[in-house]
Amino acid sequence: MSITQMPYKEAVEFLLDFPNETKCDYLALMSTFPYYLSAINHALSFEDNIKNLLFNQYGTFFTLPDQLLSNSTKVQDVYNAILTAIAHRKRTNKEIADYIHEEESKVSKYLLTLLESELVIKCETFMGNKKTNYYEIGDPLLRFWYTFIFDNQERIKTNGEKVYQEVKEHIRQFICRGFEEVCRLYIQQLNTDGELSEVFPKLQMYRVEKSKLGRSVEIDGLALANDTLLVIECKYRNVPFNMDMLKHLKESVSVFADKYERKYYVFSKTGFTTEVKQVEEGNVKLFELKDLF
Repeated sequence: MSITQMPYKEAVEFLLDFPNETKCDYLALMSTFPYYLSAINHALSFEDNIKNLLFNQYGTFFTLPDQLLSNSTKVQDVYNAILTAIAHRKRTNKEIADYIHEEESKVSKYLLTLLESELVIKCETFMGNKKTNYYEIGDPLLRFWYTFIFDNQERIKTNGEKVYQEVKEHIRQFICRGFEEVCRLYIQQLNTDGELSEVFPKLQMYRVEKSKLGRSVEIDGLALANDTLLVIECKYRNVPFNMDMLKHLKESVSVFADKYERKYYVFSKTGFTTEVKQVEEGNVKLFELKDLF
């Protein structure tokens, strides 16, 4: 059965008794998949839940791909290889095929199944005006599994606690990057509820490798509707979002035609400087962590 993700506001109901930062951490790791969120032990800390669920051979998610993918061993080997390649930042069809030593046509066939099941998502990047597709593991918990668990399964069976301590700092970085997806989910909820100025289609990341600014451009979330450009910026840092960051964002968005009206939605874990708060107006909306919940 294809069980889709819950709406953001329903997923948050699983997390009501946690502090806001912990809620954000769980959503960054598990997104809004009901099965994942239902496995959280509310009597344990976030760290202990990760160790129990993943760094433990009897943990619910220690064999996560077995629960999500075909149980045919031959087929699963190909899926494992593709997902491992993507987790190791091999993102185009050719890069994946070269990494796992398979034909590109075969990789395309399996990628199509992964896309249909929403385990993998197709993204776009631009080299100047030339568009290239690349792939990401769309399910963050599965991405986590292939990043931290897959190559360490036998070691975890021996001493999961020690393996966890070895990768602990990298896990924190993984969770911090997931903040962007949490913010996109929140905005999509506002979009569904009709609380944005327009009804926007698909919201996605945007990358340009060689822009007219002479540098690469990365925007955490972007959508276009009726000549209105929705722009999302997310900072999960221990310093407030400042004026230089806002200027850099607006400069990045200058790669788009002036005819588009800009709407900026800026998220910051640690809030905003007084100077930035003073420029909040119709086209700039500021959100702190507490606003997400």
